[in-house]
Amino acid sequence: MTDNDWNDFINSVLLESKQFEKISSEILGKTYVEKFSLNKNPQTEIEVGYYIAENLLIYFNIFNPNVPGYNKYCEFYKYDFDEKESYGNPGLEFTEINRTGILSMLKMV
Repeated sequence: MTDNDWNDFINSVLLESKQFEKISSEILGKTYVEKFSLNKNPQTEIEVGYYIAENLLIYFNIFNPNVPGYNKYCEFYKYDFDEKESYGNPGLEFTEINRTGILSMLKMV
């Protein structure tokens, strides 16, 4: 995988799996937002927000209106997947540990 930023990474993971389809993308202020739907259950959607200027992943929301317990809203901070540090500024940096953390979340979808 030769991804350079969060946008490339998320798109390659979701779209290349053939399990998801991108249904929209837009810029809201300084945030680039993409929405994906699960092919086998189009009511399941993933919404991803990126702060493009600093290549940060701000949020990753999983939503299905028919399965309330399946909904997961994640707002990320700098050290969310770091074993030594905690909290930090908003947004995940594009690092190996953070990519691994996001991949583990996607395996639950």
